[in-house]
Amino acid sequence: MKKFLSLIAIAAMALVFTAGSALADFASGQLIRVIYQDNGDVEMATSLGSVADLLGTNNNTVGSSVSLSSFAGADYSNLNVAYLVYGGGANTTHYFSGETDVVPMTGSRNGSSLNTNLNTVVSYYSTLGTDSATASQGSVLSFAYRFGTDGLLADFYTRGNAIANLADLATAGYVDQTLYSFATPNAAAAGVAVATLRTALVNGVMVTTVNPSAVPVPASLLLFGSGLLGLVGVRRKTA
Repeated sequence: MKKFLSLIAIAAMALVFTAGSALADFASGQLIRVIYQDNGDVEMATSLGSVADLLGTNNNTVGSSVSLSSFAGADYSNLNVAYLVYGGGANTTHYFSGETDVVPMTGSRNGSSLNTNLNTVVSYYSTLGTDSATASQGSVLSFAYRFGTDGLLADFYTRGNAIANLADLATAGYVDQTLYSFATPNAAAAGVAVATLRTALVNGVMVTTVNPSAVPVPASLLLFGSGLLGLVGVRRKTA
């Protein structure tokens, strides 16, 4: 009887896990990759999974089903990529992609505008698919419409920092960006780098590799460590 009950419990847990996974799609907390073209109307969004999970381990390669053939008349120089995470509310942590060597910062960050527009775009994607969506840039709900120019995105930080062109896919085979977190969207503070995002070509398909940033060792901890080493040295000399 105990074995039977244990099996039921395990099955129930598996069912809950499966249901939770199925509900991931474009919900808050999901890392979303958006690729759109300059010379057309196509915008393709892919939910890559929970940002918390992706930041937990190294070399997470995720997201497929997007290739150059998805964008009629485009080459890689016509395509742009951005990454975002809608935190779920105006006072939650949002994430945005940015350049690897320029920490995004502005003195007039408009968290309310960012929150509203992220929610609009993510909700739009949810109506188009589960974990992938093909959207029209002509829609006022699309990422390209709301963030693809220095309009609403400029309230947060400039388009050039957030969105990367994919021309290098044709030569280097990859494009690197940094994922920044903004825990206090309305504060005039720099974003915190949390991961390196690499958009790469694998067998003609665009995939993303997520590598969490190294966590810096606090200066106080380094000082404590050097102090311990000093004490060990003194003890050895005394001995």
